[in-house]
Amino acid sequence: MEKNSSRVGYYSQIEDMGAPKKHEFSWDPSIASLVKKEWQSKCVQHLSDIVLKVCTDPTYTATWCALALRAHMKQIKEDEDFKKANVRKTGCVMKVKGFSIIKEKQLDRLPTAHELYYDGHVDNDGQFVNPKAKEVWDKFQKKKAATLECEDETQKKSEDELFFEVVGGWNEKGRIFGLGAAAHSYYDRPTYEEKNGKRSWRDYIKNLETQVVELAAKNDDQKKELDQTKQVLDQTKQELGETKQGLVETQTNLVRTQQVLFETKRTLSETTELIFHDFQTTSGKVYAS
Repeated sequence: MEKNSSRVGYYSQIEDMGAPKKHEFSWDPSIASLVKKEWQSKCVQHLSDIVLKVCTDPTYTATWCALALRAHMKQIKEDEDFKKANVRKTGCVMKVKGFSIIKEKQLDRLPTAHELYYDGHVDNDGQFVNPKAKEVWDKFQKKKAATLECEDETQKKSEDELFFEVVGGWNEKGRIFGLGAAAHSYYDRPTYEEKNGKRSWRDYIKNLETQVVELAAKNDDQKKELDQTKQVLDQTKQELGETKQGLVETQTNLVRTQQVLFETKRTLSETTELIFHDFQTTSGKVYAS
């Protein structure tokens, strides 16, 4: 592995048995992200220039583009609705690019994403050009203030990260609100796999939320059924208590009745003995006379 003299990257030698030696260049990790952003920005601009030439320059030879496709692209470009939309888009892109160049000269550095956004969305009096632009800026300022008050350093985010969250990140059209073509200079656009992964994760979360709602509703129904069952059990318990009390009273009455019967039997037995004794006495007197 051999570092180059400018220290922007290094060459690595790839050896493959039976094949000639190959050299592969890799950017230095400290600047790899910046190089990638700049490369993406240039690719976007280059592709836009190619499409413009295909549609407007009859001398431009595009062997890669079929004649039918080229004719269709020209037809789309001549459409009045497309022209109006393209004028608005081009004006916005040129405005953002112009502010970026001016701001970079003023600061002697690349302006941050939120600095570029602010200069591109206020007039000469410092007033925002529309309510949406002001709303985004106010949200950014609130998040920034909250981050400054946060004592946990691990939870703090950079201003570019905060701005990215406020504007909602990359939209479905591959743009970031308020930055235009300059967005690629500040943020990495997610790959197709990353976007699909995020979409799948969102679907998974949404599915979980639906399941939670269904389980909560089911739990509520079960709770109602349990409450009703408990109410029935309490009522049955109360009725059993009353029945038990009635049985106790009946048992008490039975004991009393048994006692009365016992006393009656004993009295009857004593009375019978007395009568029998009197009878014997009377009979003896009769026989004696």
